[in-house]
Amino acid sequence: WIEFTTPLIVAGQYKVWVNFRRGSGQYIQASVDGQPLAKLLDFTQYMPSTTADGPTLEAQGFKRYSTAPWTNTTQIGELAGAVNITTTDHHKIRLTCIKDATGAATLDMIQFIPISMDQERPIFGKDGSIVP
Repeated sequence: WIEFTTPLIVAGQYKVWVNFRRGSGQYIQASVDGQPLAKLLDFTQYMPSTTADGPTLEAQGFKRYSTAPWTNTTQIGELAGAVNITTTDHHKIRLTCIKDATGAATLDMIQFIPISMDQERPIFGKDGSIVP
């Protein structure tokens, strides 16, 4: 497992997105402050559809988080679940490997996006800049 301390998060309800570049063989359980999130993450999969629009992908638990071309199916934003943050503070997010094989996946970022906000944004450029 690997654990991170988040920047300050304001109390509220959030969807937690794990954004990564596809690898081989990893299945991950994410947890926030010791509470497992609903979905087991599969770092072996490809983006479900290269032509799906944002709402269709989101309904399937995925999103595009970068400006990579639509034909790139290896950069994946996957919904780990929703969490209720009860205190405005720094929190712990842990990624625990459930099944591992040879190979590696590249973790780009973890996003806590308030449930009431657009889940498709922000989108990031190769240089890390936010794309409107």
